[in-house]
Amino acid sequence: MKKSAYFSDLIFAFTVVFLPVLCYLRFRGVELWLSALLSALLGICVCGFVGLWMKKKYRGKQLKAQEKRQAEMLSLHLALLSQREQAEFFAERTEPFLQSETVHISRYGGRHFVATDEGLLFPLFLASPLTANHVLPLLAQPTEGECILLCSSLDSDCERFLSRFTVRVFTAEEIYLRLKEKNALPVEYKSEKAFTKKKKRGFALWLQKKNARPFLTSGALLLISSLFSPFPYYYLLMGIFLVVTSMLIRIFGKE
Repeated sequence: MKKSAYFSDLIFAFTVVFLPVLCYLRFRGVELWLSALLSALLGICVCGFVGLWMKKKYRGKQLKAQEKRQAEMLSLHLALLSQREQAEFFAERTEPFLQSETVHISRYGGRHFVATDEGLLFPLFLASPLTANHVLPLLAQPTEGECILLCSSLDSDCERFLSRFTVRVFTAEEIYLRLKEKNALPVEYKSEKAFTKKKKRGFALWLQKKNARPFLTSGALLLISSLFSPFPYYYLLMGIFLVVTSMLIRIFGKE
């Protein structure tokens, strides 16, 4: 989590609490200095709880989301390669999966695989989950070492089918983490265009987190205006409505 975003959220939380409480206390006739003090103390307490909650929740959540996105990008990149190119890719990166000095690419049953003195690496990346028929060439290939299948994902039938054999399976996220640990990720991705953010239109624009600020600003102005208006009810209600709306967008809105 970026520090700027972290402090921005803390300031946002403080403002959401401080302004409505201040205006409410003033509306009830509490003196300004006492209203400001009580509102500030309550805002600081809320900031403390929000800060602890954000650190615990968002740090793991954002890392997980980023890793998942990168794993999907890697998976699609490999799926766009030919099966021969997939084998060549992992022939240069056997260390995260097998410790071996002898590496070469072989072909069996129309499929390319990486043969080592420790076992076989069988990369098979497709746009859809693998079925049992896809993995038959791997099972038919004789070997005395390990059989490792590298793929994006498996369907449930294929997973049950492979459980009957001594085959290790690595899917997209685990492959990504192992390659990342060894600094073996590709420099460029063929799939990068598929993951570029598209411009959002219509109602989705209103639900973005960045729109919380205009709502909060408008609500704050209305709440402050209620302190000087002879008819404060409208300003209070609309101000609180906009502040609550900004809070909901900030929490549940999309990036």
